Parts: sequence; C-alpha cells; structure tokens
Amino acid sequence: MSQKEWVPEVTLEAMRRISAHAEKVGPTNTDEFTFRAFFMAAAYDAAEGQGLEKTLRFQTEWHRFDLLVQLADVPMLIEFKYYVIRRTLDLDGKRRDFKGGPGPQNLSEFHAALRGLRAGDLYGVSQHRLIVVYLRDDALPKGQSWHKTFGGLQPDFSIAQVWQCASGPFEARILEPTNPLPPGSSPGALTTP
Repeated sequence: MSQKEWVPEVTLEAMRRISAHAEKVGPTNTDEFTFRAFFMAAAYDAAEGQGLEKTLRFQTEWHRFDLLVQLADVPMLIEFKYYVIRRTLDLDGKRRDFKGGPGPQNLSEFHAALRGLRAGDLYGVSQHRLIVVYLRDDALPKGQSWHKTFGGLQPDFSIAQVWQCASGPFEARILEPTNPLPPGSSPGALTTP
C-alpha cells in the first residue's frame, strides 16, 4: 500500500470480497454500504501489511461525503457509487419493474458526486476519489447498461485520471476528479446510453 496511490489496490481487494459475498447472496443483494465496509477492511489489511495500520483512520458520512480516510496524516475524501440493476419479484415469482438502471436520476447523482469532489480544497482535504462499482453484464431490456455508461470513461476536463479493475461480475472505475470546478461549469457529459 503506497501512500501515494493506494486506492486502486484497495478497491480491487474490496471487489474480490464483494464478489465472494455475491456468490453466497447473489449480486443483486449487494449494495454500496457493504462495498464500503469491504473497502475499509481491505484498506486496514493493506496498511497492516506495511505496518501503517496505526496511521489509518476512517470516518463514514463525514460532513456530506461517504468516507474520509486518513493515512499517515494525509486525508482523502472518497465517494462511492454502486450500481446494480434489480428486478423486483412478487412472492409468487411474478416479475415486476426494474430499478437501479442508468436513468436520469442515477446519472444526476453521479454528476453531483463528481461535482462535489471537484470543488477544490474541501474542509482542508485536497485528495478526492470517486469509486464507481457496477455489474459488468447488467442490462435493461432496451440495452441500457452501466458498462456502456462507465466502461469507456477516460480523463477529460472533469476527470484527471481513471483506474479500472474487475473481479467476478463486478467492474470498477476509480476517478480522480480535476480541481477545482470552475464556477457555473458542468462536471461532464455522461448521459443515458
């Protein structure tokens, strides 16, 4: 776990853990909070492996952010977006509507998270990451999918760097937002495919 860029390594380990969990409970029965817990456990294990565990601190729901991580007194804000398309079934097995797909509300929440992290130095924290996890082969009947939405993400005016990792049925994109966000600008141009 290097202090410079440890998030992709930890994200991959968290994805291995959520994949193993999904084998037991099903991928659609996993969620962002479980992934965040696996991420923190993986970060602790990586820090412990290098004798850095005493320098590692977590705070969930810190101000308006999902996670504040402090490693060797270097703070980082992390937002998580976890997308799984689910279909509700009645008790008799009758299929109902889908939820969690790449629609306007979920994309708006993604853009808001990216915009929030691009605001510059937040509460004295200048390191920010947005971790997007989704089921790779998830798709709605009309072909909309999270992989079509996020699979090709590349650096642009709102994203300085993109790391990719995968484990089992899950994909992740770790985004380092550019800073700061110019007043009145948009965080990017992702739309529903």
